[in-house]
Amino acid sequence: MSMQNLSELIDQVRQEERLPHMLSERCVHAIVDIASCTSCVDACPVSAWDLDDQALLLDTGLCDGCGLCAPACPEGAILSQQEIVIGQWNHRRIAICACEKQGMPTQKGVIPCVHAVGIQDLLFLHQRGISTWVVATADCEDCSRKPNVQLFERVDAINRSQQQGVLKRIHYSKKNIIAWQRIRDSLIERDGGPSLTRRGFFRQVVETGLSCSMYGFTLSDRANSEFTPPGEMLSKTDHSTRWPYQPIIDEQRCNGCDTCVRLCPHQAVQLQAIDGDSRYRLVAKQCTGCGICIDVCEQKAIHVMEWACQEREMLELKRFKCASCGNAVHVPIKSGENNGRYCRICAGSNHQKNLYQVLN
Repeated sequence: MSMQNLSELIDQVRQEERLPHMLSERCVHAIVDIASCTSCVDACPVSAWDLDDQALLLDTGLCDGCGLCAPACPEGAILSQQEIVIGQWNHRRIAICACEKQGMPTQKGVIPCVHAVGIQDLLFLHQRGISTWVVATADCEDCSRKPNVQLFERVDAINRSQQQGVLKRIHYSKKNIIAWQRIRDSLIERDGGPSLTRRGFFRQVVETGLSCSMYGFTLSDRANSEFTPPGEMLSKTDHSTRWPYQPIIDEQRCNGCDTCVRLCPHQAVQLQAIDGDSRYRLVAKQCTGCGICIDVCEQKAIHVMEWACQEREMLELKRFKCASCGNAVHVPIKSGENNGRYCRICAGSNHQKNLYQVLN
């Protein structure tokens, strides 16, 4: 093999390593056929994702590996292979990354786009004591990628989620590329040896407080386990918590069909029966904002709010027997549906019409 062919092969391998990896079983379109989610399509700056009635497709020839589709996916179905650096600097555990458009050569911590770091990545590392991010970027306003949400906006949203001080704040420090590289190089020099494995790094965090080591953390590492909604990753939540997502039911519109209850992949909407009373329970911490509940609700009675305090957790239901078919029915107490007489199926029927008529 010639040197030119070898170089081309290496470039091809590197490009393939940058491509996002899809966990198709997590995608909302694999859960519900009528799902309307287009998050990855909307986030892609080069239109590499294509969604039609048959499949969700990635054009690998167009994809530049920016990774912006990964944090946009509400179910964590898209994984980015970008690697950031974690270590200790000025007595703080830090994560550092820099944009490749700074013109730096490929090296640890330099990734295609720093805005590919998502809310789950921030919270996953925050749970493990990494609460400072040192970042270097090019001019994002002039960048052709133009991310819908930038990393500092995600940091601000998490910090605002719990303003009562129960959550240790995440610090975001933007440096010029020279200062950033000096910090990164100091981590490498202080390390004095090979990077720890992922398991070894986090064990040392617990046992020794991260005394003298660095670690390359790939953003897809957190996805090796079961997907966790971001609300469950917030610490010490209370009534003042601003949840990343929360389902809201319009009780005037709701007809009590329970479709949202049956199809929510994380039980963010639950039906509870206690002492003969029924109610819907809206569990904000388990909501991912996937939009399945919105797509399947025929009455358009449900929507999802972002980064807001929970308005209502319980929605009381009234129970009765359908005057036509006799089946047990429940609807919200203030529902405007059926006036408490018919189930939703019989409500659409003409109750004055006979099955057959005898004509003289």
